[in-house]
Amino acid sequence: MIRFRSAIFVCTLALLLAGGRAAPTAHAQGASSFVGEYHLQDFTLELKADGTIVLTHAPQQLGGKPNAWHGTWHVQGDTAIVRIVQASDGKPLPEPQEIRFTFVEGFPTIVGRIIPGITTNPDALTFTLGTGQRHPLVRQLNRLLAQYDYLNYKYPERNDDLYNETVRNAVANFQSSQRLSPTGAVDAHTWQALLKPIIPLPKTAPITHVQPTTTNVFIRSGPSTRAVALSKLQVGSVMDVVGKIVGATPETTWWQVCCVSDQKGWIRSDVVMVSGPTDVVPVVAPPAPPTPVPQTATKPGKPLIDHLPSHAPDGSPVAYLTFDDGPSTFTPKFLELLAQYHARGTFFVIGGSAKLHPDLVRAAATAGHYVGNHTYTHISLQGVSHETFINESELTRKTLLSEARDLFTLDGDVRYLRPPYGATDSHTRGYAAELGYQITLWDIDPMDWRRPGIEAISSHILRNVFPGAIVLMHDGGGDRSQSAAALEVVLRELSARGFMFYNIFGQ
Repeated sequence: MIRFRSAIFVCTLALLLAGGRAAPTAHAQGASSFVGEYHLQDFTLELKADGTIVLTHAPQQLGGKPNAWHGTWHVQGDTAIVRIVQASDGKPLPEPQEIRFTFVEGFPTIVGRIIPGITTNPDALTFTLGTGQRHPLVRQLNRLLAQYDYLNYKYPERNDDLYNETVRNAVANFQSSQRLSPTGAVDAHTWQALLKPIIPLPKTAPITHVQPTTTNVFIRSGPSTRAVALSKLQVGSVMDVVGKIVGATPETTWWQVCCVSDQKGWIRSDVVMVSGPTDVVPVVAPPAPPTPVPQTATKPGKPLIDHLPSHAPDGSPVAYLTFDDGPSTFTPKFLELLAQYHARGTFFVIGGSAKLHPDLVRAAATAGHYVGNHTYTHISLQGVSHETFINESELTRKTLLSEARDLFTLDGDVRYLRPPYGATDSHTRGYAAELGYQITLWDIDPMDWRRPGIEAISSHILRNVFPGAIVLMHDGGGDRSQSAAALEVVLRELSARGFMFYNIFGQ
């Protein structure tokens, strides 16, 4: 995942405290307040009670050994000062390195610089709370999310310290409302916005709510199964009901819900559970039929995402593995693993990267994988102009067709578009329809771009997968060694469960 970096390196950490203690505030005094483990993507910093530290770098392949640096730490005022003096090979560092951090509104914050000899990548030391992570701060996050009515978020009845897909979805919606990159992960900027929103938030008085009862519930642009699917409603999500069309049966009764970005959508009543009074929900007139879509949007044989099979003809469950931000030098490893398990996937590529690695685009297409559009520069498509949308999507499409059109045998074109961060709005969804693109999101996001560890990535996928699930991973945008190793685990374990792996074209 591509993210913005500031000139001043500011990275944030989350504290895993022994015994599940809450994170201390900025006014905490004394060394005992800082004792514990701090997890920074693929690094772990342990501050011991005896004044020593261990900085561990997670292995980048299965069975690999972690690197570890050693040093000391002490507290000065409200700041912990960490000194790294010994390299991973046991030799003294030519020049000791220093990390300083304190707590801001309960969120540990580091201000420092890249550590020579340990990492040259600021993102390697950037922590974000994300999917699959258990942490006391997640409880506070749940309380913060639940206080904003417009998010339709309810504090979980169990596992309230687990950052799951429902939490991720709510965080991404909040970030969108604050004009932050909707990554779905909580960093210091998001945490501060949750405590004090940058942009005023709407206040709603929910009357009736709906929740999905199955794993494949789609919010549509109109009250018809033929209407465009705006997004998939995740299990555990809650939405406000703002209107209804009453039919003779549950299959012909539709709820109008708010909101998918800034657009109202429709959900059929037989696939959701309703809470609250329904008699006060106003009856609304069906929307006008949409403007006919150009012929390019209805290429023969192109299936809709919401009609993808959840099972193979022999009854085997199907999972859809998708990979963003490539192609890159890591892509060949992903292709090798998929071939080993006779799996087909989908690669949503960045146009600029495809221009640099046309051979990898061709290799993916030759192997039967679908190659999709992920914009040319990885720009968020929320709030962009019509001209920008066309430039980002069409330049990528033309680049891919110029490099590998002869191999695009599935539909002869590039008509599946994954918006970076999953960010769209009603305008950009309309632009996509005009150009004939099928927007493709996902069901399971292990946030492997955070490099939280091989086990964290793979276990989140294995714990949440279901027949028909679309899984998001990354084969580009940074060091994807952990993602490749996690993919090997996922392919092995799901194959043992009888899963098959299709590309997004349903093959």
